[in-house]
Amino acid sequence: MGDHEVLTAAARPYLSTVMAKALSEGLPVTGTEMLDGGPAGLEAETEGWIELDQEAVAHRYGTKVFDLTVYWDSLSGWHIHAERPGRPDDDLNRWMGAGLVPDPTRVVTFIATMLVDYTMTGSEERPFYRRARQEVPALANRLRPYAS
Repeated sequence: MGDHEVLTAAARPYLSTVMAKALSEGLPVTGTEMLDGGPAGLEAETEGWIELDQEAVAHRYGTKVFDLTVYWDSLSGWHIHAERPGRPDDDLNRWMGAGLVPDPTRVVTFIATMLVDYTMTGSEERPFYRRARQEVPALANRLRPYAS
C-alpha cells in the first residue's frame, strides 16, 4: 500500500467525525469526499472535503459565492475554498492554520465562522506542516484514533 493509500484510508474517518460533529451542531453539511493523490496525482498524498448545502450558502451569501467548500489535505490541514462568479482567477482560499489534525470541535468552529464571513475566516497564508512522502507513519498514527 502506497503512502497516498495509507493516508487516504486514515483520513477518511477523521473527516467523517468532523462532518458528524458539524451535523450535530446544525451546520449545513451534506457529505464528505476523499481524493487519493496517487503517485503522480495531487501535491499532497491525499485530500478530502466536507460538502456544504449550497442552497444554504446561497441563502447566506447570495450571488457573491458560486461554491464554498471546506477542504483538508495531508500537507496543510484545513482550508476554505470559495469560487466567486465573474472572478475565475480570483478564487479565495483561507487556511485554518491549526495543524494537520486539529480537534473536530475546533474544525466545526472554523466552519461555523466561515458561514458568518468566509472572507475573514482563517488566513490567506498557507501553512505547510510536513513535506509530501515524509512523516507518513506519524500522520497516519495521529489520524488513527478516529477510525474507532
